[in-house]
Amino acid sequence: MNDLSIVVVGPNEDLRRQVCGAASSHDIEIEREFAIYPDVKPQTVGSILGHSTVLVELDSDSEAAINVIRQATTTDESITVMVYSAKKNADLLVRCMQAGAREFFEVPMDAEELYLALQRAAERHPQGSRSRPKRRGRTVAFLGAKGGVGTTTLAANYALALKEASKEDVCLIDLNTQLGDAALSLGMEPKFSLVDALESAHRLDYDFLSALLVEHSSGLSILGGPDAYDPSRVPDGPGLETLFDLLGQSFVYTVLDAGAGGEFASAAVRRADLVYLVVQADVPTLRNAQRMIAHFQESVGSVPRMELVLNRVGAKDQLTESQVESTLGAKVKWSIPNDFRRLQDALNRGVPLAENASPVSTALTTMARAFTGKRTEEKSSGSWLSMFKTSPAKG
Repeated sequence: MNDLSIVVVGPNEDLRRQVCGAASSHDIEIEREFAIYPDVKPQTVGSILGHSTVLVELDSDSEAAINVIRQATTTDESITVMVYSAKKNADLLVRCMQAGAREFFEVPMDAEELYLALQRAAERHPQGSRSRPKRRGRTVAFLGAKGGVGTTTLAANYALALKEASKEDVCLIDLNTQLGDAALSLGMEPKFSLVDALESAHRLDYDFLSALLVEHSSGLSILGGPDAYDPSRVPDGPGLETLFDLLGQSFVYTVLDAGAGGEFASAAVRRADLVYLVVQADVPTLRNAQRMIAHFQESVGSVPRMELVLNRVGAKDQLTESQVESTLGAKVKWSIPNDFRRLQDALNRGVPLAENASPVSTALTTMARAFTGKRTEEKSSGSWLSMFKTSPAKG
């Protein structure tokens, strides 16, 4: 990190001393300190321009701090701006991110976290940058034929099973931009969401994405849905392709929770290497599934392999598996048992289904192992076209 020229900006001397102390514990030199929020212009004496890394305090004057962040990142794109605060304010952090900040620290500051963040800044810096190895990750999407069929629960717990089965980097993305709860189902409350990523798509790179993700204790990375319901906050759809490209480069496996045909469902299906179509054995759900399958058949040239997942098998008053297959003209690839009591307990406690010893988790583990190519007793599903015996009935 010798290439970095680091400055700290913050009127609050106590907070500034804590930041400098965290840096000195790793023998990191702070080149300059500002006790005011400076005017960031090339012609301004005392400007922070010319330094590679800037840590900005938020608490003394958040508007002035955001102005510094915005001025610095728009004037010199090579500058890495980080922010620190003794307060927890998710909305303020979102504004800082949109202004151009890349890293976020709570004070008292974790010295190891600061050291790792500065390492990332050094890799980005033009004199010491190293390209992150690009991967060709694989993507799987969960698509529900109807709301309430358990798509999110299956997607979230499948992602955990995939992480365990593969021992690789796995990311779960909640594509519901209003009422997504994939992260909540695993007991996580992310600060940032898919909407934050899409609103800053022009700035997306690996480091920026890392700042948005929350990590589960299993090592699974999660980009959740927004915490607040705000229909007026409509994300930019084209930014999704940028995000998908970055995920493919950054993770070996990406799991998309596409919900029940939401606004980004089609994009998820196009991007996925495998789509799990989740159904339940009742007439309304199967009717929706018929319409989805008909739509996908019409655009089969761009649609990946799809496998039919029959959820809640064994629940009362349901059609049989053979009736489901006859109605859809498709073979059921995966049958997920009904385990309502343990499922509800896991959801209410925000824990994985495996922790409740649910047979649902066992089924998802088998699915995940099959996707990674590990041995499984399940039969091969074949190609997308072989899923269908006949065209689904119209009407």
